[in-house]
Amino acid sequence: MNDNELMAQWGLVDEPSDGGRSAAGLRAHVAGVDATVPLYDGSSVPYVNFDNAATTPAFLPVLECVEQYQQYYSSIHRGTGFKSLLSTRVYDVCRRVVADFIGAESKDQCLVFTQNATHSLNKLASRLSLTPDDVVITTHMEHHSNLLPWRYSGCRVEVARVCREDGTLDISDIEARLRKNAGKVRLVTCSGASNVTGDLPPFRQVARLAHEHGALFALDATQLIPHRPFALGDPDDPECVDFIVFSGHKMHAPFGCGVLAGRCDVFGEGHPDFVGGGAVHAVTDENVFWQGLPEKEEAGTPNLIGALALARSVQVLQQVGMDEVAEHERVLTRRLLS
Repeated sequence: MNDNELMAQWGLVDEPSDGGRSAAGLRAHVAGVDATVPLYDGSSVPYVNFDNAATTPAFLPVLECVEQYQQYYSSIHRGTGFKSLLSTRVYDVCRRVVADFIGAESKDQCLVFTQNATHSLNKLASRLSLTPDDVVITTHMEHHSNLLPWRYSGCRVEVARVCREDGTLDISDIEARLRKNAGKVRLVTCSGASNVTGDLPPFRQVARLAHEHGALFALDATQLIPHRPFALGDPDDPECVDFIVFSGHKMHAPFGCGVLAGRCDVFGEGHPDFVGGGAVHAVTDENVFWQGLPEKEEAGTPNLIGALALARSVQVLQQVGMDEVAEHERVLTRRLLS
């Protein structure tokens, strides 16, 4: 069975019904969309979810896919039985689906499944092996997850301003901090979309500035990926995103899966931040021989169900088209403002 047949068998290529091929029609494919909730006066009303920036309800095709696969769920990379071999294949296919979604196409780029974006940023902070002489530039529009890992990583953190007038990122302040700390900045990082204001900062411009000053660039795309088309870019492109993080639970895929994707070389040296079974090829009393990437960074039994949910959610969004999603959001915004 080839990968396409495998994906078809487990619902990874089944399109939703006709309504699900448009952004507006996706409403019918969201779990709990018709649920009612109680009020203090004892009555009940239909629930309108305005908490999507925190956590999105699941797509029904995601839940159906996961339920269908449960009877074959097994360990990954650890067994020779049919269910284990099948689970390993499905897990690898899920990685490919998500990697294609974000344009991680270069042999120098890899995708690691994590618990969520917070876990991804902590892993990246650990694997960069920052020192007190290193500088990381982040911004005042960041979620705590893109601030605290750097504070506790042993480096010096500089926080770029946000314009008071409109809440947009002050690019000139980032550039000034890069010049002030010339030769010391290891990383510049910012959100792809603010979870407070909804602002979409020009992160490609920030990436170019970082690279011009010899720094890496990481994008917290948790609020961006479910709403806009995205591609990492060629590693040789000055506007390439070196690292991206995001969470499945903010794109209609529960079950605790996140992503850290980007340059392989940062993870190539040394031991991973999290060690144990699955990350090693062999262990002796004196030595450890690590697996290659991405397995080296995924110690323990991988979250197959989380990866499966994320891959299925990605495909539902792809069937709609991210450009269509963006246009539908513009329609909703105009409606809200009016």
